[in-house]
This record gives sequence, structure tokens and C-alpha cells, in this order.
Amino acid sequence: METLKSINSKSEDVNAEIDAAIAVENSKGQDPINNFQRHHHRKQPPLRIDDNPGSSAAFDMHTFYRREFKAVLDTQISFFSEVYLYCCKTVQPIIECLRLNKDKPKLENFVALASFFQRKCDKILRLS
Repeated sequence: METLKSINSKSEDVNAEIDAAIAVENSKGQDPINNFQRHHHRKQPPLRIDDNPGSSAAFDMHTFYRREFKAVLDTQISFFSEVYLYCCKTVQPIIECLRLNKDKPKLENFVALASFFQRKCDKILRLS
């Protein structure tokens, strides 16, 4: 999850992923740059001269796919976060019982741990 967040936070890392995807397509005999130029709308130059030509949007392959990669990375990060939180919640009784601290372990933690294993055993027996 941290790796995906790191890649998502830096445009250079996303560009490196796009370049890697281009290299894979080239190795398979495809021409991704030509395909992109053929299938994606290119910004036509204005018929009238603009006072601010620097304000026009740059639309190239890296810009387009950077947006797409970020959308996929955001989806993956949120999914992995949900899975991580669910896993932590599921194994919380084990964590509480195995935590080494100065306090005596609480009886409730062992009861929760026993019920955790009971649910898992019941599930396994149902699948058999």
C-alpha cells in the first residue's frame, strides 16, 4: 500500500510506469504511441490567435495515461486500505492476547480469541 502511495504521489514514478508499459507493448510488436495518436482526440490549434497561448492544455500520451494510472492507483489504495482494516479488526483478539506489556492480559481478550478460533473452526467444518 505504501509503495502504491509513493508511486501515486510522484509524477516521475507514474511516468516511469507508463514508459515501462510502452516498452512492454513495443516488445510485443505493438506501436502504442502511434495507436494513441490514432485513437485519442488531439487538440487542434485555434483558428484565431490567442493572447495567452501558454494557457492551452497540453495533451500528450503521458498526460492522458498519468490520469488513468492515478485513477487505478487510487482505487487500489482504497481497496487495500479497506482489506487491511478488515484484517486488523479480524485478528484484533490475537494481537491483544500476544501484546507484551506490563498489564496482565484481560479475560475478555482470551474470550474474544476463543470465539475467533471457534468461528474459524465452524467455517472450516461447514466447507468440508
